[in-house]
Amino acid sequence: KILLLTPDCVFREVTEQHQFRTGDRIRFVFESNIDGYLYIFHRGASTRGVQLFPDPRINGGANFIRGRAQYSIPPRVGADAGWFTFDANIGDEQLIVFLSPAPIGNLNGIAPAQPGAMVNPAGWNYVTAAVRDAEATPGTRDLFYESSGFQGEVNYGQPTMGYVVTQSPLLIHNMVLRHNP
Repeated sequence: KILLLTPDCVFREVTEQHQFRTGDRIRFVFESNIDGYLYIFHRGASTRGVQLFPDPRINGGANFIRGRAQYSIPPRVGADAGWFTFDANIGDEQLIVFLSPAPIGNLNGIAPAQPGAMVNPAGWNYVTAAVRDAEATPGTRDLFYESSGFQGEVNYGQPTMGYVVTQSPLLIHNMVLRHNP
């Protein structure tokens, strides 16, 4: 899920298809149907790349997650108080998610174990190559959206939650958020 809080205090669930604006705040909620190892990376419009998960403030810093448990990113502590804010840097925000039943050795240690740690260049090379390979293999993953709300509501029928389904034990999802002025 992507939870959106706009500058005029409108709160709702959206998908990566939403057009984000400067000042919008978002929170991600991840839930897997399996126990596994979760890795999440972000590269912003400024091209700075960071590791979002594991994070020492979430799940005790471990990237092993339990199936059917929800993990909120960023954590509801610290300077960001549970929200990412779209700043003045307009462009695409890329969120790359890896989920595997076993640890992915090449992803361990590519960023220091601290909140918002920058990913080293060799780590980004591995992440981008893995995404490129996953996207080049047809039929290995699908993205589905669920709509919510009740007929007559303002956003009735709009997609609010995305599900990524894969035939492979390794799930790789490259989510691109569009940040417009």
